[in-house]
Amino acid sequence: MTTRIVVAKPEQTLAGFMDRHLVEHSFQELPIVNDKGIFFGMASLKSLKSVPREQWESTPVSAVMDRVAKTVCGAHSMAIVEKELALGHHDYLPVVDPSTDQLIGILSSTDIMRARQHAQDALQTNKAKVTVIQHRKDQPIGE
Repeated sequence: MTTRIVVAKPEQTLAGFMDRHLVEHSFQELPIVNDKGIFFGMASLKSLKSVPREQWESTPVSAVMDRVAKTVCGAHSMAIVEKELALGHHDYLPVVDPSTDQLIGILSSTDIMRARQHAQDALQTNKAKVTVIQHRKDQPIGE
């Protein structure tokens, strides 16, 4: 999970959103939060297409953001995260504190792959430790 998140504000213009966030950081979409970090939704490069270019200077991001974008909290399993990413309309899944609605992180399919690799590595390490312990257990005492 990424905790240093590039975000946009709901009152930011589409022009500013495009220039400062999507182009500068090369993201296709970003979470939208207020000054207190409360998650409002997701806005994407695709959503800009719904507004004529000449209106970008006067249209706020809140006009095109997905207000019902799926979120998860820290208690959700990786299986749920993987399912939501696979079935969802966004490449990222915001992680929100359920008691405050504050954005605390963001997950991507890359995070899922890293978590799987980490779990496999841990299983392999534990399997090796079990093998060593079993081998020692089988040896007669005093040898």
